[in-house]
Amino acid sequence: MDDGWRDDLEALLAKGVDQERLDAGLDIHARASELLALLDGLSTRVVLGSATPPGRRPGSVPARRRPC
Repeated sequence: MDDGWRDDLEALLAKGVDQERLDAGLDIHARASELLALLDGLSTRVVLGSATPPGRRPGSVPARRRPC
């Protein structure tokens, strides 16, 4: 299952490099793996119910919108 996600992330990163939105020296495979690990960790916290809603973490500061 992760291979499909990794392929999609690699394709998106490669497109960003092709469009010069991302650095040409980007290690696409490594960055896709890092992003996949991040998403996996975040989703695990949500599934297990250990994710704290934004603004409810100790010491968190409410976000303010900046005027456009």
